[in-house]
Amino acid sequence: MSFASEVKKELLNNISSLDDCCKKAMLYGLLQGSSEIVITSSGLKVVVKSTILNVLKVMIPLLKDIYNVNIGMSYKDEVSLRKRRFYYLEIIDHADNIISDFKLMPFTHLSRNDEIISNACCKSAFLSGLFVAKGSINDPRKNCYHFEISSAKDNLIRFAARLFKSKGISVSIMERRNQYVMYVKKSEDISSCLAIIGASSGVFY
Repeated sequence: MSFASEVKKELLNNISSLDDCCKKAMLYGLLQGSSEIVITSSGLKVVVKSTILNVLKVMIPLLKDIYNVNIGMSYKDEVSLRKRRFYYLEIIDHADNIISDFKLMPFTHLSRNDEIISNACCKSAFLSGLFVAKGSINDPRKNCYHFEISSAKDNLIRFAARLFKSKGISVSIMERRNQYVMYVKKSEDISSCLAIIGASSGVFY
């Protein structure tokens, strides 16, 4: 298991110990990072895509608790340079409410004052969910140690960067292969990022 996978596993395991407000904030980050809106003949649906099965296993009970929705789960093997299995959630019930509550429409303004992340702990939980969905980190015992979050959504990456900067982290943004990438390279800042998102096992490297 890679170092990034170990960090994500820890974050997903931590969710059961979070307060309810932080569980919803982490769900917010997961949805922002891993979902898309699909237009169907009967209306809108939310589709969540991830290579990590446990991401979906965490999201399903949270969505059911909040919205009492029926959710379909499936998987598909995709081959590009290598074979990868992707897992999917399809959310049709209450899709409009979920899209509105979690600001999933493209180009929606994201604010630090949003009710879901109004508390400092919830901002950290949001960043935790976003890292699980779209983040990466190198093994600190190897060269080129860095922490990053990438997405095709410019507004999401700039919002995440603002949240980290508000906590004193030196963050940079670049474009790479049609993705916007927020990255951190200083070892002490990376340790701070891991502490902020609740990944305690990686802080002490």
